[in-house]
This record gives sequence, structure tokens and C-alpha cells, in this order.
Amino acid sequence: MKDIKLCFYILVLLIPVLSRAQNQIPLLEYLNRIENQKSVRFNYIQQELRTLEITSFDTSQTLKKILYQVSIQLPVAFEWVDDTNIVVKRLNQFYCIKILSEDLNQTLNNVYVESQDNIIKTYQNGTVFFAGKPNTKTLKLFKEGYAVKEIEVKSLEPNDCKIIILTRQINLDEIKLVGYLTKGLNLNSDLSISLNPKEFEILAGLTQPDVLQTMQFLPGIVSLDERISNINVRGGTHDQNLFLWNGARLYQTGHFFGMISALNPSIAHQVDIYKNGSSAFYTEGLSSVVDISSTAKPLDHSEFEIFANFLETAGKADLALSDQSQLRVAGRYALSDVIDTPTFDNYFDKIFQNTEVSSINTNENLRLSSDVDLQYYDANLQFQTAFNDNTTWQINAMAISNELLFTEENINTQDQKENNLTQESYVVSTQLDKNLSENVSLSSLAYLSYYKLEGQNASALNNQLLNQTNEVIDFGVKLRSDFELSKRYKFSLGYQFNEIGIRNDNIVNIPEVEIRQKSVLQTHAGIAEFKASNFNHKLKTTLGLRANYYDKFSEFKFEPHLNMSYAISPSFDVILMAEQKHQVTAQVIDLQNDFFGVEKRRWVLADENDIPIQRLRQVEIGQVFKKKSWLLTGNVFYKKIESITSASQNFQNQLEFLKLSGDYQTYGAEFLVQKQFQNFRLWLNYTYNDSEYEFDNFSPSVFPNNFETSHQTETGLSYTTSKLKLSLSGRFFTGRPTTPINQNAPISNPDTNPDINFLDPNSDNITEYTQVNFTGSYTFLWPKFKAEIGLAILNLFNTNNTTNQFFRLNNDILEVEQIENQSLEFTPNAFFKINF
Repeated sequence: MKDIKLCFYILVLLIPVLSRAQNQIPLLEYLNRIENQKSVRFNYIQQELRTLEITSFDTSQTLKKILYQVSIQLPVAFEWVDDTNIVVKRLNQFYCIKILSEDLNQTLNNVYVESQDNIIKTYQNGTVFFAGKPNTKTLKLFKEGYAVKEIEVKSLEPNDCKIIILTRQINLDEIKLVGYLTKGLNLNSDLSISLNPKEFEILAGLTQPDVLQTMQFLPGIVSLDERISNINVRGGTHDQNLFLWNGARLYQTGHFFGMISALNPSIAHQVDIYKNGSSAFYTEGLSSVVDISSTAKPLDHSEFEIFANFLETAGKADLALSDQSQLRVAGRYALSDVIDTPTFDNYFDKIFQNTEVSSINTNENLRLSSDVDLQYYDANLQFQTAFNDNTTWQINAMAISNELLFTEENINTQDQKENNLTQESYVVSTQLDKNLSENVSLSSLAYLSYYKLEGQNASALNNQLLNQTNEVIDFGVKLRSDFELSKRYKFSLGYQFNEIGIRNDNIVNIPEVEIRQKSVLQTHAGIAEFKASNFNHKLKTTLGLRANYYDKFSEFKFEPHLNMSYAISPSFDVILMAEQKHQVTAQVIDLQNDFFGVEKRRWVLADENDIPIQRLRQVEIGQVFKKKSWLLTGNVFYKKIESITSASQNFQNQLEFLKLSGDYQTYGAEFLVQKQFQNFRLWLNYTYNDSEYEFDNFSPSVFPNNFETSHQTETGLSYTTSKLKLSLSGRFFTGRPTTPINQNAPISNPDTNPDINFLDPNSDNITEYTQVNFTGSYTFLWPKFKAEIGLAILNLFNTNNTTNQFFRLNNDILEVEQIENQSLEFTPNAFFKINF
């Protein structure tokens, strides 16, 4: 196993090196290849051409087209002597333009250069050569996503390449603010948030533009126990967040069993985050939708990246196979096989505290006979191509794996037992998009998402073996058609099919107990959505309706969606959002020590008995004020989710072993103010939440939500230049609710049936959480590559925070023990990144 992992690790690092050679080849080599395939002969002076390199083209094209492509890229001309002999000459005089992106680090391909006579398209070197001065006054440059630019031909000088810089064009109808908290994070007019990792600058505590970490900087979103796999949005559980990767649902979001994002930050191209008012084309995700796309615009040239920090190393290669096709290969691998770092040790101590792994050494009859081996990796593969100007196709694949291995030994008998816990996901999706006309487009997507959590728990004391498995197979098809009725109106129709199968196994050898559960649910959905822009684009409305049919229950569920914004002035917008959604999946906890207590949640399907279909109803009013360098946002909301199961709420009190169905409701307000001046950006956000459960079959029936944070605030200051980036932020929120015990009589029925004597559920709170984080980086720029080094520090002042508190009964001594989980300690993480 370790040899395989080592090979993977080496391959990740070698990807950029092995791939780079495929980009450019010597012109002479290319001409020889054409000679062999086209049965022609080129005559040239080798000294003239030996320094020229060219992007390799598909040689199955016609010979004339190939030579035309070469003459555009290089200062050469071809003269036909006869049908098989061609003379190649280097031009003594030429005119040239070289087109760059606004950051000056990229040449741009697929730029259309229009003159009076014809239109020329640039290739990967972004350069266009003319044998003579173009016979026109101006050249007009077009590229999707960039502003149109005109240049005067008289400005061109012979034998010199004029540098032309194209600037990106932003659709101001969709984006309200560019640079929300940091560059690369944008606030949209519908109050959703978009993350563009490629443009991301800096946020405190982060080494990369990680979407799951970035989410926690937004008002109303928090992880109470600092785990990526436990993000709470407006009082919701993590399973109520819908994570989509290229259209496929993800059932695993964390590496290191929740401490690190399982999504490679370098592969995401666009991330959209919704807390309310999402499209009717989304279902599930009662608390939030996180839609991640790795689909990029056509590459101008191949790009490569190598990254490493104190936890992992990563590599990525974006290969421009042609002007229409590109391939992406990326991977990450934990460094724990190579070196132990203080960062790794701190994460390890955090995630395994108060679990069966850490409790082995506290048992006087047991010990760990070898070091705990924890590994994780992920790999991504993506291919996308354009068959023509109107049809594109892509296929995506991703693998995520976490593995924990350790051996426990009976001190008295020296008997050893191996234990392991694996968590893995495999996702494949394919998408075909076609424009039937300027106003009609079609999209079809199919995906398969597989998730497996498996634990083998072997006891060295009594030879008992417990095997546990949670497995999810999710297959789906999504069809969509968009009709642009006019510049003001757009109508969309869609159909989605989804089949989810979930299996849960618990198998014990002593005594022999075998429990196997499997459930399958098919869902058909029809979607209609209408978008309108009225009153000179001041009023924008999105109205959608989704109808879900659950075949197992022979039941329809309808989901209306509304998102409406009105620009009272150029600086001030008001937004109204409302939606209703349903969810058939949930993560529940049977026992707190399932899967060693590390990842104790397991996915289950609604059965309309013990686990009902959950329903969300939510309404929100917001405002955005933006003037000059000031931004102020504010919103109030009401959210209610019905038919939750108590097993999904992580109760560790008198409700822990009860199977109840109930509701929770949250109302609150969220605010953010931001000021940008010169190279500084200062921001502050605040969230107020009041969230309560209601379980009719329990007394008291109403009590605070486990994930309520009444007050939450965060502030940050960043300083950025083209090379130096610094960011400092502070986070505060009120302690999560906890259930106290009766201190005068902590144990009820001590003689017959001892149990903990709890007071009312969640009638107290643990101490407040405070943390200060920092990140600094410096970028070195060279003509062909850039390097970035930096340092991120979590918990800069080493503040001791309690993230959870609960009680358990020690039956051996009949005593109640108070257990506290602590936050991550002062944790530095150095990093470097090279792009070329």
C-alpha cells in the first residue's frame, strides 16, 4: 500500500514536468512530421528556422490549413514549387501583435482579430503575424469574457510585436460587488456569493482559496467544532448543505476526517454559494447550496502548479491539447508518510480527542502497539472539448480517500488486533451543452456519486470484531433548456431523475449479530423557471417552480422559489427571497462510538416512518448599499425546517437514544460593513440567531437548537500589493448550548437503573469562542513562472476554547464524568506554490 501511495506522490510532482514538453515543439520537428504524413518535402535553410517553436496541431487537417496556422504563429512564409515541394522562408519584414491578459502573465488564444478583409484567430502563443501591413485602418479584437478592443494599424511597427492587453469584462447585471471580503470573492445581485479561486487574494488562516473554509467568513455560517465536515448554516446541520461538484452531489467534504477540505482548491473555477433564494434547478440542501464547477474557459496555453504546506503536497497540470480541447490532471497527497509536522500533530490531537483511538492509552489493560497511520489523498481528471462553436462536451472524475490504521495490544496477553477506518468517495459526471440558436440552448448532464465509510473495530481484550459500513450510490440525469425570449425575459425548463441507494451494515462476531439495511428511492422532477428584468433593469425577478415525485411513496412535493431585487438608486438595492424545499437524505448517529467515534454519522434515506421527508420554508429581506469604497449589507430572515429526526442532531443528553420527529425554526439578522482604501480592506460582520427545536412527544417540547449561536461576529484587515499579501482576522461567537446535570443528585436510580440526571435540554451554554488568525505571503514574479511563499497561523494567541461539553456515566465507579473537547491550538502552516 505504501509503495502505491509513494508512486502516486511522485506522479503528482512529475505531472507538470512530464506534461510541459507536450506544449511546444521545434518547428523543424513539426515540419518533418508533416512531411511523413502528407508526402511532401520542405526546403529551407536550417539556420533560419532552428530557434522557432510552435504549438503542435492536429496533422489530420488539410495541408493548406496546417500551413496557414503556422504562418499566423510564426514569421515564416510558404511558397509552393510544385505539388510536393514547398519552400519555407523566414520573413525579413513582418508586422505582429501579441495579446496578453490584464495580469500580463498570460498570452490569450481564441482571440478573433477582425480586419477589413478577414478574421484571424490566435492560437496558444497569443501572437498573430502579418507578412505585410494589414490593408485596413483598424483591427478589432474579440474574446469571450473580455472587453472588445480596437487598435490602429498605423501604430504597428515593422519587425516588432505590439503588445495588446485585453481586460476582463464583468456582467454588472449579475455581480453587485467585485471584492467581497477579498478579491476573487464576489457578491451577486441575488445575494448569493461567487468564489473565483484563480483571482483569490487572501483570507486570514488560509493557505489556499478553500471554499469550505471561505464559507465560514460569511455571515450566518459557522463550524462550532472547527471541522470542515460540520458546517452549520442558520442553525442547520451539515447534511442540510448541498455540495455539488460539476453537477454531481458530494457526500464527503472532508479530509483528515473533517479537519481539511476534500475539495482541491486549485481545480475549482467557479463556486456559487446560496443561503436562500436559490434556483428551482436545485433541490435538497435545506440550509445552503454550494455549487462547484471546475469547467474553465478555453486555455490560452498549458499551465502547471506545484503546491506544498506542512500537511500535504499537490500538483496540477492544465494541458491545452488544442484550441478546442483541454485536459486537467490534479492530485493531493498527505505528507504524513514522509514527515511528521507540528501542524499535523495539532490536527491529529484535535480530531481524535475523546474518541476510541485516544482512549486506548487510558485503558490500563490496553496500549497502542504501533503509531497511528493516517493518510489521505484526492485525484481529479477532467477533459473538455468543443466540437464546434455551438457544442461543448466534458467529462469529470474525482477520487477522495481517507484511511486510518492502528493496532491495539493486550498488555497482559500481548495479543494484537488491527483496526482500520476508511472513508472514500468516487464521482464521475459528463455534460453536453449545445446552442441551437442565439436564443435557445440545451444542456444534458449525467453523474454517478459513490460514498463509503467502513470501520473494522477489533478488541484485543475479548476478541470481539465489529464491522460497520455506510454506503451511498447516487445516480442522476439532468436535462435543461433555456429560451431567451428577449433581452429582458428568459424562460427555462428542465427534467431531473435521481436514484439513491443507501446501505448500512453492523456485524458483530461475539455474540453473532448481523444487521443489514438497504433502501432505494427514485425521484422524478419537473422544473420551470422565469427570469425578468423590468423598469430599465432596476427590477430583476427570478420565479421558479419544481415538482418532485417520489415513486416509493407515490407522492408529489412542490417547491416554489422567488428571488426579487429592486435598485432604488445606483447605490442602494433591496432584495426579497423565499423558497420551499424538501430533503430525503440525512446523516444520523446511532451510537456516539460508531466508527471509533471519529466519523459517527451515517447517511440514511427517508422512509416516511422513523425518518420523514424534511421540508424547508424560508423568507428573507435584504439590502445592499454600495458607494465608492463603502459596502453595507443587511438582511433579516425566518427559516423553518419540519420533520427532522432527533438522531440527526447529535444530542449527547437525555435525547441521545430517543427517536423523535420534530421541527426547528430560526429567525435572525445578518450585517456586513466593508471599507476599502488604497491597498487596505477592512470589514466587519455580525449575525444574530434565535433557533429553537420543537418535539411534541418530549417535555419540554421547545428548547434551544444544538447549533444555535445567538451572537456571531468576525472582523478582518488585509493589505495587498502585486507581491505582498497580509491578512489578520478575529472570530467570536457565543458558546453552543449544553445540557447541565443536577449537581445535587447527578445520578438517577443509582441502585436499580443508574442514569445521568439531566436538567432541561440545552438550558445552559459553554464559554464563548474567540480566535485570531493570520496569513502572509510574498510572490516572486519571473517572465515564465511565479512563486509564492507564505505562512498561515490558526489561533495566533493560542486561545483555549471549549468547542463541546457533555457528560457520560462511568458504570465501574458509578460516577458522572464531564467531557470537554478543546479547540485547535496555535497552529502554524508554511506553504509555497509555483505556477508556470
